[in-house]
Amino acid sequence: MHLSILAKEELGKAIIFEELIYRIGITKEWADDEHTKKFVMESLSSHSFKQRWFAGHASDFLGESIRGKKYRYPSPLFRETYSGKTERNKQDGIYVGLTRDSRGRPNYDGRISLPWTRATKKMAHDEITLLNDFIIVYAEGFSRNVYATDSPDMTENLTQDMVKELEEIWPDKRAQTIHILEKLREVPVSDNKWGWWED
Repeated sequence: MHLSILAKEELGKAIIFEELIYRIGITKEWADDEHTKKFVMESLSSHSFKQRWFAGHASDFLGESIRGKKYRYPSPLFRETYSGKTERNKQDGIYVGLTRDSRGRPNYDGRISLPWTRATKKMAHDEITLLNDFIIVYAEGFSRNVYATDSPDMTENLTQDMVKELEEIWPDKRAQTIHILEKLREVPVSDNKWGWWED
């Protein structure tokens, strides 16, 4: 579970860099906006910030937009990311510590918290499945020219070979993901050339 959440953070970081490439290099809207650039760059060291960037991107690709009325987060995993619970789960899943009270403060009179008692198999399964679902959907969509990426470096990994490998390693998928993949796979795989980046 811990490694899966770390992977989500690294994907979140990649998505932040992709956004910087787009806003600075392509649209130029952040080119002279030092405040925004500084804020985004400083946020790269925030675990929760990177998790939220991943969640925002993943929720759009997995058909669970978080930008609806009253900012509802349909999936419990996305809700946990935005509430900060994902970061606490990551810490609980690897570190020995103290249990916490209802306000989240350490309970010095409580029991010692052990990772294998706090991170259940279901929690780990759900985190890994969500992460895998997103990567597979993103790669399938990109390799069929349905989705795009603003970073030529991302294209090196968004391949059918990667999809095949991930499905073999982790065959479990959420029902919504299966539906999305069925629709995407109706579109033929395309070449998706990136010559325009050289311009």
